[in-house]
Amino acid sequence: MRLVLVLGLIGLSACVTSRQPDANLTPVGTVLDYEVVTMTGQRYPFVVTVTQNDADGRAFSYNLGDGVQVGTVFMTPEAMGAAPNGMLNQFGSEAYRLTDRTSVWMARSDVRRLNAGTDLQVNLEVATPVFSSQGCSGTFAFASSTGEASASVCMYAGEGGEQITVLNQEANPLIMDMGTGAFRVTLQRIR
Repeated sequence: MRLVLVLGLIGLSACVTSRQPDANLTPVGTVLDYEVVTMTGQRYPFVVTVTQNDADGRAFSYNLGDGVQVGTVFMTPEAMGAAPNGMLNQFGSEAYRLTDRTSVWMARSDVRRLNAGTDLQVNLEVATPVFSSQGCSGTFAFASSTGEASASVCMYAGEGGEQITVLNQEANPLIMDMGTGAFRVTLQRIR
């Protein structure tokens, strides 16, 4: 089983407006290409295809680049609101139904607490660090189908050097980059 953080990302245009709280920036059909780098230097792709993103839940299919480790993840609206059991970051060939944790997106309650200045422990499966906010004034650059793009992000730092970068949009807190100590996953391209 490979370790990976799933990153969700945005963008269908070269210039992303990330301040519109109700915009659906990951419509069904969006393909997100990521690179995973393990602590030992192994690199492999992680491809996410958004299959649902509405009031009834969020879902995606994934492929870890080997054609064998493929599956789906569905998150209930309750999971997107609050994820007391953290994030799914280890994948096999399965169909996951998440009711109390997220993947690709952070839970909205976690983002609100961190942005309000509250330190927060988050279970990443490979570590359970306490994160604190580093602010929401940064930008994250990525390739899109129309060229280069960037988005406003919030950054969170863990006590042991872990980091999470999410889209600065309360209704759509997509994880764009994450380092856990065991691996790092970074968005490369949106198709």
